[in-house]
Amino acid sequence: MEVGPDDNLTTTVAPAGNSGGQSSTGFVVSLLGLLACCLLSPIGLILSYAEMRKQPGGLATAGFVMGLIGTLLLLLTVVGIGIALFLMKDAYGPVFEQLEQVTRGQEASHMVDSFAEEHGRLPTPEEAEQMFAQKGPAGKSLVLETGKQGAYAIRDPGADGKHGTSDDYSTYGSVTLRRDE
Repeated sequence: MEVGPDDNLTTTVAPAGNSGGQSSTGFVVSLLGLLACCLLSPIGLILSYAEMRKQPGGLATAGFVMGLIGTLLLLLTVVGIGIALFLMKDAYGPVFEQLEQVTRGQEASHMVDSFAEEHGRLPTPEEAEQMFAQKGPAGKSLVLETGKQGAYAIRDPGADGKHGTSDDYSTYGSVTLRRDE
């Protein structure tokens, strides 16, 4: 069969070796990493590094450089946030102490409610002191004050350890008491 000038023939030449799909993947992931607050940068860095070892140059190198920059920025951000939180702990110490007081009050309130449900009455001050002491040193400072018809208050002395000062915290509750038959 002879081929003439009027015949439409197409010749396609396939590139030898790797087509570079992975190097473009590393490049794209590194680029997206920079655009997405550097969160994807370490992945792009690894993909680009693997391709650079196989076939250096081109998109693999560009992806590696962007992945490296993004990863370093991510590390600096994480370290910076950690340092900021460490430095702010003193400024927010009172807030954390108040959160601990609320938690201690809620836990003690659950203890009082459980006692009342089991015994049909509120605990005596001595019983409450024993219950609260189970919570450790902070529990030993809690005081139960009972009121009328199952009402109660749990007083936490706060950071200074003294009752009746401005840093005290109170948790209020009430239980339904059983009537003896």
